[in-house]
Amino acid sequence: MTRIGWFFLILGISLGVIFGLYYAWEIEPIDPKDAVPKDLPGQIQDEIRTLIAIAFANTGDLNRAERRLELLSDPANAESLRSLAQQHLADGRPEEDVRSVAKLAAAFATQEAYPSTPSSSLKTATSTPSQTPTPTITPAPTETATPLPNYQLQSKDVVCDPDLTVPLIQVLIVDDFGNPIAGVEVIVRWDEGQDHFFTGLKPEMGLGYGDFTMSEGVSYSVALSGSSETITELSVEECMEGETEYPGSWLLTFVKP
Repeated sequence: MTRIGWFFLILGISLGVIFGLYYAWEIEPIDPKDAVPKDLPGQIQDEIRTLIAIAFANTGDLNRAERRLELLSDPANAESLRSLAQQHLADGRPEEDVRSVAKLAAAFATQEAYPSTPSSSLKTATSTPSQTPTPTITPAPTETATPLPNYQLQSKDVVCDPDLTVPLIQVLIVDDFGNPIAGVEVIVRWDEGQDHFFTGLKPEMGLGYGDFTMSEGVSYSVALSGSSETITELSVEECMEGETEYPGSWLLTFVKP
C-alpha cells in the first residue's frame, strides 16, 4: 500500500472514531435513568434483594419491600428469596443477611398461602359509651412469674420412614390455632460445632417446617431463637422394616403460645 493509501486509511479510521464519540456524547447519549435493576447482573440483583430484606427486617413493612422488589421484575419473589437464603447459608454470609432474607422469603410465602382479607370487608365493632366506673383500690403487687419461653415443645417423636434417604431432625412450628410459623431460626449444636436453618424455606413440606441432616454417632441439641428451651440427646435412631434396618429421624413440634 502506498503512503497515500495509508494516509486515507488512517484518516478514515480517525474520522470514524471522532464521529462515533460525537454521536454517543451529543446525538444519542446514554441516559443513566435507562439502566434499571432488572437489567443488572444476577449477582448484583441478589445484593439488592439482600438489602431490601435487611430493610424489611428492621421495619416490618412488607408492602414497601414488595414495591422495591417489583423493580427486579421477578414473578417468583418467594422462590428467589428462598434460594438466596440457602445460598447465603452455604456461602457463610453474615447471620444478619441470612436471617433477613429468610424472614422476607417466609413473609412472601405466608402471604401467598394466606392472602389477607381486604380491609373494606372487615367490620369494626362500635362500643356503647358507659358510665365512668368508680375507682377501686389497687391491690398490692405480687411477684411476677417467670415468663414462659416463646416456643414450647409439644411433641418429640422418632420418625421411621424408609423413604427418607438421610436421617433428619425435622422441626415443625405452629401457633395456638395450628397455623404454621415461617422464618423461625433453629439452632443445632453438637460437640464439634453448630449450624442453623430456618422454617419456611421448604414450602412443599409446609411453611412452618425446616430440617437438618444428622450424622451417625453424633448427639445433637436443638433450640429455637428467642426460646430458653433446649432439646438435647438427639441422635440417629435405628428403625426396622421386616428384617431391614435403616436410620430413623426425629420430629420436634413446637407451639408458640
